[in-house]
Amino acid sequence: MEKVIKRPESAQHFMVLKPVFREVVVCSLSGKEIARSIDTIRLLESRKTLFDPVIYLPRLDVLASLISNPKKSSCPLKGVASYFDFSDNGEVVTDVAWSYEETFDFASQIHGLIAFDTGKVSIEERPTSS
Repeated sequence: MEKVIKRPESAQHFMVLKPVFREVVVCSLSGKEIARSIDTIRLLESRKTLFDPVIYLPRLDVLASLISNPKKSSCPLKGVASYFDFSDNGEVVTDVAWSYEETFDFASQIHGLIAFDTGKVSIEERPTSS
């Protein structure tokens, strides 16, 4: 089900959450599979510009070990994000993923889900088997 979430004090800042009806596979740039899910949400966000879409998936669908790091960021629409690193064949990829562990009530649909930086991983959407 598609859901539109607007920032209460700024209607120009909003996001649309849409289910992804495909299998999503996340791999490191070296080809190692990090996550696989058929239960994902695509987040489209607009403020003064339209941001690139982001796919969020359940933490249980992450196959690799992510290493929590101290970085945090804040979004007035979503909440506070925590960041994760990933060790790929001995090389640490920093800030490869993030998760909103502290969300605003109106953004609770993404609470605890994981998103990956598309500049640090490859994300492929595949048709699901019926």
